[in-house]
Amino acid sequence: MNYDFIVFESYHLATHHIYDMILIARMLKSQGKTVAIFDIYHEIPENSRENIPVIHWTSKCGVPDDKWRLRKHSVFETGIKFVTFCFQQKKYMNEALSFIKDKASAFYCGSYHNGMSTVFFQLPKPCYWWGLRSERLHFSYKKVLISPIHSIQVLLERRRFIRNPYQRLFVSNQIIMEEHNRLGIPLDRMIIREERVVEHTTDANLSSLDNNISFLVIGQLRKAKHIPTTIEAFRHADIPDAKLKLIGRAQEEYEKVIEHTINGDNRILRRNEYLEYDDFYKNISKSHFVLFADEAGPSCITNGTMTEALINHRPIICPDYNPYKYYVEKYGFGILYKSGDTDSYAKAMRKGAELGVRHFLPAIEKFLNEIQFDVVSKNFVDEINKQMSADRNVYK
Repeated sequence: MNYDFIVFESYHLATHHIYDMILIARMLKSQGKTVAIFDIYHEIPENSRENIPVIHWTSKCGVPDDKWRLRKHSVFETGIKFVTFCFQQKKYMNEALSFIKDKASAFYCGSYHNGMSTVFFQLPKPCYWWGLRSERLHFSYKKVLISPIHSIQVLLERRRFIRNPYQRLFVSNQIIMEEHNRLGIPLDRMIIREERVVEHTTDANLSSLDNNISFLVIGQLRKAKHIPTTIEAFRHADIPDAKLKLIGRAQEEYEKVIEHTINGDNRILRRNEYLEYDDFYKNISKSHFVLFADEAGPSCITNGTMTEALINHRPIICPDYNPYKYYVEKYGFGILYKSGDTDSYAKAMRKGAELGVRHFLPAIEKFLNEIQFDVVSKNFVDEINKQMSADRNVYK
């Protein structure tokens, strides 16, 4: 069978993006497209396929060994493993391309990462990638100083991508689209699709909340999330009977920093554990506000946790830069504070405690109405159809 779309995640280490791949497949299917998932690495879980056909294959090459990236090596070992991996990846992806190139009219190839295979960049059919952040296409001399090999990768990947007009990006919002455009990606080769959508109507479930206000930080607690800053601001806010919850896995060294900063404070709950999607919903629904103190990166990136909070009808408190600033100013579903300013952060917490969750519910509802599954899917596929119609006119 020849499908309208075959979807897969080409970057093997991006296992957490399989959810996005399946969501895109479901959006396409809901609008009448024939879709299949390509089990490129023989790893798609049985319970995640959502009744979408899965294309299995028997690869002659072994799955490239990319796990070495997760461990520390000497410079010499890194060089050897990098060269070996590049050879394995190119061979494997060439075989994958040969297997599926005639089985669909278009492809979703997964998230655009540096170091991924660019084999599909040569295909004369629409190939879509998730442009999560423009930094992955941004070449700079700073990158050259940090890692010459990485900086060359960034430049070569971008050039190969731009050369083929059939290579396209899905981006999460207008800000990220404009950043990519400044790097040379034409606007007519990008489509906005919300990273998260609302599939089922839910209520605010305020009955699950304690009388005493609680603030939540949830997800992978990396150093860039500035957990000690949040703890300091929480203490400075000095809200009677308030609780701060820090839930999610942290690496061992950073966990020591977090525990040291908590210093036995019984108002702060810490759970260092890996979280499934259900854990997000459960913990968010039992908290009043979701907090963010992320370090501003060199490019805008959507925050899935932010959307998860709003889907669960919980307002956010976040720094005053994009994408938070863009969304909070547009919809009013949270409170902004001056990035890096503990006093401002503490003041935002006190304001949240004063206003309460109910104050933000109308703004949250307005946002949720715009990201309903059916609404987003229709707009998303309409834009794809426009691109493909333009292709037929231009590339006859």
